[in-house]
Amino acid sequence: EDGGQISLKVLEYACRWASNSGSSYLWLDRLCILQTSKQDKVWQISRMYDIYDGSEQCVVLPGGLQCLASVFEETSWADRAWTYQEAIV
Repeated sequence: EDGGQISLKVLEYACRWASNSGSSYLWLDRLCILQTSKQDKVWQISRMYDIYDGSEQCVVLPGGLQCLASVFEETSWADRAWTYQEAIV
């Protein structure tokens, strides 16, 4: 399933947040998974647990949002199949 694009404002905020929190890396599935390659998507999705499990912090940036939202706000993120995994890992 293809999500919307990440706005530059949200991307800038995520980069600032990562820098300010002392994170060495920032992984954004929208940018790190080759969206036009079914093979890459299948491979990356199979690794999602390891990616989330190995992360120090997780910020969810649902596609199409123009600003950051609280995890408790109603967004399309809650309807995705791997939302539960993202939330608990």
